Amino acid sequence: MAELHYIRQAGQLLGVRREQGARVSRPNFMKEHWNKVYSGKPNGHKFRQFSVKELSGILAYFPKAQVAFDLGCGQGKLMKQLKSRDIDAYGVDFSEEAKKQSVVPDKTKISDLNSFVPPFKVDIFFLKFVIAFIRNKNLLRRLKPFIKKNGGIVILTPIGIGLKCCIKEKRLKEMCNGFIIEKEEVWYKDKEKNRKLVLLILRKK
Repeated sequence: MAELHYIRQAGQLLGVRREQGARVSRPNFMKEHWNKVYSGKPNGHKFRQFSVKELSGILAYFPKAQVAFDLGCGQGKLMKQLKSRDIDAYGVDFSEEAKKQSVVPDKTKISDLNSFVPPFKVDIFFLKFVIAFIRNKNLLRRLKPFIKKNGGIVILTPIGIGLKCCIKEKRLKEMCNGFIIEKEEVWYKDKEKNRKLVLLILRKK
């Protein structure tokens, strides 16, 4: 039930459903809304984090990882987790409020992910509860040149319809085109709403 709570919460934080109202993909709206989220209306502190066991399982696929980048890093909690495992972690988010609250503000860059270009190569790119909000369908392919040998991309996302935090399965597959899906694991399934929370680990072909 915890996973269902986080999926619903992520949708509620955006304040609208796909079938209602304004399109939240507009950059200005999104930026203003996430600044409001992180300013405490509602509180951004409650976003789902990886458990110790979950993160260990993911990093087992990258035993030599030294550098990681969290895309849509929010308050930097994943970066702090990675730092505790001796991985040099950086992040990017376009919410100034998120950076103000970040536990690692010196490693956080303000930028729109749709136009973001990584400043250097990394072992792992993380996209946790983020990819559904990406308008640029070529984002993952644009990251390819910045993935080190034996590196990859880690995606955690709800799949389904009805909530803005959910990405449609067809679109996700299109965005992953050109990568090898090394791992695809369903962490939670809401049969009633036809939604699921999925972990993907991608490698370059």
